[in-house]
Amino acid sequence: MNQSYDLIGVGLVAVDILWITPPNARAGEKNNTPQLIMQGGAPAGSGTCGPAMLGYRAGFLARLGDNILSNIARDEFAARGVSTDLFVNAPNAEPAFALVQIDPKSAERTVYYNLSRYQQLQAADLPVATLRKARTLLLDSFEIDATLAALDAVAGTPVRTILDLEHGDHDRIRKAIAKATDSILPWGLARELTRKKEPGEALAVLRTLTKGNLLVTDGVRGSWACDGQDIRHQPAFRVSAVDSTGCGDAYHGGYIVGVLEGWDLGMRMEFGAWLAAEVAKSLGGRTNLPSRQELASRNTDMLTSATRAVVRKLAATPASSSLMPSGKELSGKNTDMVGPKPRALIRTMDAIPSPSVL
Repeated sequence: MNQSYDLIGVGLVAVDILWITPPNARAGEKNNTPQLIMQGGAPAGSGTCGPAMLGYRAGFLARLGDNILSNIARDEFAARGVSTDLFVNAPNAEPAFALVQIDPKSAERTVYYNLSRYQQLQAADLPVATLRKARTLLLDSFEIDATLAALDAVAGTPVRTILDLEHGDHDRIRKAIAKATDSILPWGLARELTRKKEPGEALAVLRTLTKGNLLVTDGVRGSWACDGQDIRHQPAFRVSAVDSTGCGDAYHGGYIVGVLEGWDLGMRMEFGAWLAAEVAKSLGGRTNLPSRQELASRNTDMLTSATRAVVRKLAATPASSSLMPSGKELSGKNTDMVGPKPRALIRTMDAIPSPSVL
């Protein structure tokens, strides 16, 4: 494993079957379902696919076996440019298996999943030397033991560690936040951890745990971040949403692209929101992720002029030459976020304040 990576994802692997319920579906009968697909899923998995599609060197770490679902999961990663070299071979392991029903009117999803043959990563599974050479890690709370071990493994290095937190033991979640450079939480978890009524208030409490980046996402309400002084708000973008699956994962992927490119916090949030909106336009969390070539033809008019300019530059730069050397923005010291406890002021960025999904 001598290859160095721009991004390594560590977390849950899933295979999803997704469908949009036909308008005239009848219970107890067979219903033709034209909009039905099978696709790889899970938060860190799909979050890693976004940067990989844009040409960054990405790999994923999880346990997979020699079975149909594992093979599908590997193929799904490979099809989107994610290296499968880091997967740990565990003969009886399978990915999570999920059935995802999409409401045709609201684009909201209902997920039914099974983890009966999923195997958690062990500390011995972590390729420590490879992790320490990566530029960024995306770590989820489904694999919290591996996440904490990976954070310890790269401590003291320039590796940026981005947490994709959804739920779990609160004490271990807090430990992870304290160790990471960037933590992204859904509003539900942030509310549980802090017992606050608004994201800005929750960020002020979470700020006591870390000097790193802290972000809270809340679907159509957008996202909030603590920059050391103020609370930033990034509205979600208005789109004709088809499926909300994977929108939060795309946000994380867009945020990581911004980290790799050295963009400031506001640009990272804005590009994440834009990529989330792009994903919402199609069935499946990975279907509408753009490649570097496709990025140039996507509509970026809703972005601020500064963010639109860096996105256009990214689209025009061949993937092999777009990668920045490690520097201030990629420092594990997280110098862009060190600061005192945030004030209560809410600063809203200049973006379209319209509903979508994150």
